[in-house]
Amino acid sequence: MLKNTTAIAVSQIRQFFFSKLKFIVWAAILLIGLMRAFTYGNEFWDLQRDEHSASQWLSEGFLNEMIGLVLLFIAFAVGDICAGDFHDRTLYYELTSGKKRSEVYWGRVIPAIIFTLIGSMLLFIAMPAVIAAKHGWGTYFSVSDFMIRYVMIIAPLLRIICTMVFISFILKRPFFVALVGFGEYVWSSFINHDSDVLGLASVMKILNSCDRWQIYGLDTDMHTIMDVTLKVPEMTFSVIISLAVSALMLFLGYVYFHTDDLN
Repeated sequence: MLKNTTAIAVSQIRQFFFSKLKFIVWAAILLIGLMRAFTYGNEFWDLQRDEHSASQWLSEGFLNEMIGLVLLFIAFAVGDICAGDFHDRTLYYELTSGKKRSEVYWGRVIPAIIFTLIGSMLLFIAMPAVIAAKHGWGTYFSVSDFMIRYVMIIAPLLRIICTMVFISFILKRPFFVALVGFGEYVWSSFINHDSDVLGLASVMKILNSCDRWQIYGLDTDMHTIMDVTLKVPEMTFSVIISLAVSALMLFLGYVYFHTDDLN
């Protein structure tokens, strides 16, 4: 089983560049993020800040803007990798050539998880890195405080990816999977900001795990006080739930594909 699964996974990796849409989506999201980063501190309106720095930018919640966009990348990438071979019948040829359904399933799921997780993490780190290079890190909280949160968002990102895997094997069309991702992006961005159907709210909760107060002086100066102490029980619960849902989605995806008549 391991040999055939590895062979299918390697084959999927080789096909990554045949369908460039996921790379185009990733590059477009990265460009949007970098443009947002480069304009930080040069807004057309007057914003009072103690300092212009990466930690100040993060404390204002600007990284939240990337969460919905990262969801779009995940939907396009997972849909292409897991559901792309239904349309051209490649997946059917693998099954008729003697491959087990478990081998076909995991041979696509593993590359999809690795590729989308790495791509998503790069999108989340690009903007703070650019701002830190341009303005410095600042004094609001340390790099280690941010890195702890950065590592912790892996769990809800896996939840989103695994849910998209499950959806991909049900819908069998990359376009439909992308529509599901776009629908959740619109719902969470413009209608219900606390939506956690796929795990977006969990990502936001971890990134924003800090308390922020603003104090105004008589001369209208604004000063910000930050408490970045991690809420360990709450964050741990969020991570455990995300990992549990990830495992459940992968299991349900396998069960569905194993019993699917593939018509």
